[in-house]
Amino acid sequence: MFGAQKTLNTIVWFVKLLKKIYMQIAKNEILFIYNSSDLQDRQALGYAKSLPDHIIKEVDLQRNKFTELQVQQIAEMLDVHPAGLIDEKSDIYKKTYSDVELTRKGALKAMASKPQLMKTPIALYNDNARAIESPFEVIKWQMASSTVKNPNQPQPMSKIQHDKSKQLFYADLGSDRMKLEYTKSGRAIDFTSTFVPPSHRNQGLGGQLVKAGLDYAIDNKLSVSATCPFVATVIRNHPQYGDLLKSLNGD
Repeated sequence: MFGAQKTLNTIVWFVKLLKKIYMQIAKNEILFIYNSSDLQDRQALGYAKSLPDHIIKEVDLQRNKFTELQVQQIAEMLDVHPAGLIDEKSDIYKKTYSDVELTRKGALKAMASKPQLMKTPIALYNDNARAIESPFEVIKWQMASSTVKNPNQPQPMSKIQHDKSKQLFYADLGSDRMKLEYTKSGRAIDFTSTFVPPSHRNQGLGGQLVKAGLDYAIDNKLSVSATCPFVATVIRNHPQYGDLLKSLNGD
């Protein structure tokens, strides 16, 4: 009897330990694992921060480490062998591990010791995980919101206006203004920049502004180009702008 009770106590203790060690991610939170030394990782993080109704928890592998158990959890969520998390293009891998056949344990130990070995970015959310191959993937996400809300709630926005003389679309946000600038020559329009004041970001307002500009281009049968990368991303990720995508790609 005492042996059974001791076993039960051990199980309870172990479960509590796992809860402390394993990463706790609330609904509508995204644990975004990235390497700040990588430009594409930083771009992907920027797009993630623009997702409405989500709280982004950053984990920069230049400053943070995972335990072996946490690395194992990430691998399980991605349904890959731990060695599959390793970035074989990294300098650390090439210098130290390129000639080593890493076992499961070896891979976990290596990434716990040298987190920059991990292939990033990775997003963990709602008991799911996603390895991000391109920054443009992030804007496609449509994760359901529920209990945890973004602290930046949508602000009242005036009707989007079009100032042809200044070649911009804009909308007032209280005392602030967001704008989409463009240049137009004949039947061609180039969207050059999008600006949303910092205090109004992460609410999807920039996307609304860009769509107003794109709808104008469609209504007036203009040839579209997008110097602004955010505009290009909106075009690529919304089916209704498929014809503009062909124009953008020069097809």
